[in-house]
Amino acid sequence: MCGYGAKQVELYTRIVSRWQLEQTQKWEYIASLTYLGSAYNSQGQYQQAITVFQKSLEVEQVIGNKLGEANALADLGNIYNSLRQYQQSISFYQQSLEIYQVIGNKHGEAKAFARLGNIYNSLKQYQQAISFYQQSLEIQQAIGSKSGEANALNNLGNIYNSLRQYQQAITVVQKSLEIQQAIGSKSDEANALDNLGNIYNSLRQYQQAIAFYQQSLEIQQAIGSKRGEANALANLGNIYN
Repeated sequence: MCGYGAKQVELYTRIVSRWQLEQTQKWEYIASLTYLGSAYNSQGQYQQAITVFQKSLEVEQVIGNKLGEANALADLGNIYNSLRQYQQSISFYQQSLEIYQVIGNKHGEAKAFARLGNIYNSLKQYQQAISFYQQSLEIQQAIGSKSGEANALNNLGNIYNSLRQYQQAITVVQKSLEIQQAIGSKSDEANALDNLGNIYNSLRQYQQAIAFYQQSLEIQQAIGSKRGEANALANLGNIYN
């Protein structure tokens, strides 16, 4: 994977250089910057990713593409989140949110609220995280995004579990699970089962926790997710321990 990522960086660097010289297609230049930034990010080369996304942001601002500007700000927020520089991440996410709201991009707005929720969750500022996740949930429901709705519910469940509000956590994660099953998202279904297992583990209701972890394990094996399978096995091991 590292070799593949390095090849991506090499390829997109050449593409960026080409379009920068030609300056004939701004959108192709910007797209190549985005791909290059993502490649640097995946390699953990965060400073290089920041430089590239900052350049992308500047070009979007020059040509007046507000959606592209919001997306570039979100990309920068993601990098600073990875660096655990949360205040800078919040600033970029907040700027992207404001643009999404101005241009009426509900999908982007919902994702921005979710990203802000993730940051405040990391900071253990749970009430603020709940507020952002709740706003994301309401938008996802309004635009009819079942996947987005399920993810927002799952995020809320994690917060309620952290707050030891276990019944609320079970209610929202169970709802998330039902949606994932209905839309056939197996990976997300397994994640919801894991979260339910975590909640029942916190409640020391170990047999129920085992049942959920076992269901998650079976799905992870079926879809060939080695990482997910390993995680489910580790969860089961902790329970038996």
